[in-house]
Amino acid sequence: MDNPDFIIVDDDGVNNFLCHRVIQMAFPLSGIKMFTDPHVAIEYLKSEFDYSLKTILLLDINMPTLSGWDFLKIIDELDTSITENLKVFMLSSSIDQQDRARSTGSKNVLNFITKPLAKEAVERTVKILHEEELASISREIHDELGQQLMGIKMDLIWLSSKIKDPDALTRERIAGAVSLVDDTVETIRRINTSLRPHIIDDLDLIAALEWQANEFTSRTEIPCFFKSDMKEQEFSKLFSLNVFRIFQETLTNIGKYAKATEVISQIKYQGGIMILSIKDNGCGFDTNIKKKRSFGLLGMSERAALISGEIKIESMPQMGTTVELTVPIII
Repeated sequence: MDNPDFIIVDDDGVNNFLCHRVIQMAFPLSGIKMFTDPHVAIEYLKSEFDYSLKTILLLDINMPTLSGWDFLKIIDELDTSITENLKVFMLSSSIDQQDRARSTGSKNVLNFITKPLAKEAVERTVKILHEEELASISREIHDELGQQLMGIKMDLIWLSSKIKDPDALTRERIAGAVSLVDDTVETIRRINTSLRPHIIDDLDLIAALEWQANEFTSRTEIPCFFKSDMKEQEFSKLFSLNVFRIFQETLTNIGKYAKATEVISQIKYQGGIMILSIKDNGCGFDTNIKKKRSFGLLGMSERAALISGEIKIESMPQMGTTVELTVPIII
């Protein structure tokens, strides 16, 4: 999505103008609609909004006639065909961590954006929508290609059973075709996993992280212990995906570089902050020299920023490494 459309709902006309200018700088071909009255915006969504187009909604939290949270409640009651392609980002100058945490934890909000809107923040919203598109592509690959390949495999097996006394070459060709289908299914599975880990769709975040820790142990034979003092929660898909990817990337790097014999990971919830820590007892490194190259800190930091979080890495040669993700969130 190179040029998504935008809707800005904010009672501050000056901020709307500034948002318009920043969006035009980042995506000059995007369509932009602005509303200072949230009630008028709701009527527009009900009657005039082109729901076939994916659109970013920048929604102010603190409006005198209707808060952003109350606005969300109303549009949640609209036909899902209208809201399916409407991606909500809460927009606020508030420094209240409760607003940021509520945005991060809401299943209907993709992220929290601080006023004044910056060009980098606009570009980040489109990256988030790109993740959504990858998820959609992944589902199509899984549902359509996977089923079609299994149908081809069943037909090959049926044909094999109907051929009377096939010669060795025929048997070999049919067996090869069945094997090729199986290999293709496995390739699709790997592509799907790279696009989106479906474990996030099947399990809640805590269970998915526990599964990943066990999978890491099975694959590397390095014990990875995981525990959490948080109970199961319904987080947004964006939040769960990025926490999972950070955890996955950290374990991948431990397996490649750390020479560790043990990994201890845990989730804690303290004062409105979720803390995910991953500690290994490996060779460690000088964080001033190697952390960007060895641990992909930039990529993980970008993922953390998408959910209003921060990444911190502590390491010393021969003393192991600790990666810590902190995210404000309400549970």
